[in-house]
Amino acid sequence: MARKTNKMSRFWQELKRRKMIHVIVVYTTVALVIIELVNNVYESLQLPEWTPTLILLILIIGFPIAVIFSWIYDVSSRGVTRTEDAEQELTGSQTTAENSIVVLPFQNLSSDSEQEFFCDGVTDEIINALTHVKSLKVIARTSAFAFKGKFDDIRKIGRELNVSSVLEGSVRKAGNKLRITSQLINVSDGVHIWSETYDREMEDVFEIQDEISLAIMDKLKVELMGEEKELILKAPTQDLEAYNHYLKGRYYWYNNRTWDGLQKAMKCFQQAIDCDPGYALAVTGLADTYIVLMDWGYLYPVEVMPRIRELLSRSLELEDSHAETYISHVYPLAFFNLDYKAAEQYTKKALQLNRNSPNVHHFYSLFQMTKGEFESALEHNRRARELDPLSAIFSFACGNILHKAGQFEKSVEQYRKTILLEKGFIGAYFWSLFPLLQLNRIDEAVDQYKKYLLGNPETETYAETPGNAFKKGGKEGFLQWIIDEGLSYDKGIYNHPYFKAVFFAGLGKTDEVIDHLHKVMELKSPRMPYIRVEPAFKFMRSDPRFMEIIRKIGS
Repeated sequence: MARKTNKMSRFWQELKRRKMIHVIVVYTTVALVIIELVNNVYESLQLPEWTPTLILLILIIGFPIAVIFSWIYDVSSRGVTRTEDAEQELTGSQTTAENSIVVLPFQNLSSDSEQEFFCDGVTDEIINALTHVKSLKVIARTSAFAFKGKFDDIRKIGRELNVSSVLEGSVRKAGNKLRITSQLINVSDGVHIWSETYDREMEDVFEIQDEISLAIMDKLKVELMGEEKELILKAPTQDLEAYNHYLKGRYYWYNNRTWDGLQKAMKCFQQAIDCDPGYALAVTGLADTYIVLMDWGYLYPVEVMPRIRELLSRSLELEDSHAETYISHVYPLAFFNLDYKAAEQYTKKALQLNRNSPNVHHFYSLFQMTKGEFESALEHNRRARELDPLSAIFSFACGNILHKAGQFEKSVEQYRKTILLEKGFIGAYFWSLFPLLQLNRIDEAVDQYKKYLLGNPETETYAETPGNAFKKGGKEGFLQWIIDEGLSYDKGIYNHPYFKAVFFAGLGKTDEVIDHLHKVMELKSPRMPYIRVEPAFKFMRSDPRFMEIIRKIGS
């Protein structure tokens, strides 16, 4: 009986959420007013006697149509949208999976604040272990760590991330002594499902992480397959010093994406490798750091790519069961070597090993985008955002895919959502220029460039210059200013021949476009595959010089 009542309650809440009660009341009220009005005026207007009957019939037929429409669609200031989209303004996800969990960052209760990296590492390791379970939805790191240092109500966090359970805990480390406390909480009622305190030696850290992961599976009634349990219990290294260096490396890699921060990450990963040359994840971490430095314009691809290839090959030789290693191969294969067949094989292997990894779906979505497979790209991006709903990176990538797919209005809106997720993500202002230029909304493009400059202390003094250039020379003056001056303010990723080619395309200067695209090819830039799906270059397809570049990029 209680279960039936609960179902009725949920159904009633769903009716209210979809505004069906409101629609029924309003429709009925308006219908009664119309019927009364027709009955009073049809004779004086000399309308046929069957007029009231016809109006009543139309209103009766319209009633189920209005109800069905209100169930499927939501009408708001943004227009008419499907209800599931209206509810996922930021996260992109809707229903709460029965077996779903977020692991919140474990609190550092040690007297040494330097142990913060260790607490984050313990959290990461539990998240990574749980993602191997195919029947369990695990919220990824970025979204989980958005709540670090906050003490929001667990039920509120669970509802925001659309999960049924939350794991939280704390770590106290003193010398070789370790105390880890964890508790599993049901989101629907805030009740503790399970809790445990582990007082152990430091060398037992892997065993504690395994016990926590297995306890979660048991309490959530998740059945483990043989290979899933094997992956959960597999320790990445037996060397505690190497493990500590690795955790520090990942800490810098996640939290300090600057030249100095990434240099520290490289040093820590190398120290981990020095302690344990067989530590595959540390080797992959070092390769990933080189990839980020290359992608952000700090290192030239032709200089660093041989080192990346060497590290990734070694990592795969050491351990072939990590999805992370396979997906790390995709970037250099697809975006540097232009070996799309091999990139596809590595991606499929990564998906086979871990379909719950948002990074696997993210990189595959970018790969599919460069091939022009936009539907697949958007689907994998949606899956990445579902697993990591508060990730600005994945939201930003969605805007990029929508732009390449020619969905310019949606692209602009997605970049706006990215800024709402993370105000410091100023790259979204810059990238929103491209769909705005395609829509010929130049005033907005100028405003976005101004916001981009204001977001960086090193460029905020130049914030008025794009507006001045636009006032003097209109669209052409604005684009020429970006090429001649604006891009030079950026010392990293955007001061690049690819972006100059895009802005020259906006000016219709085909010779300059070709010259800069040749520079992109000479640099072996990871932007090469983007050329074939860039909407700004669409008019260039009648130029044999451009088509020769496309031929070299391949498909």
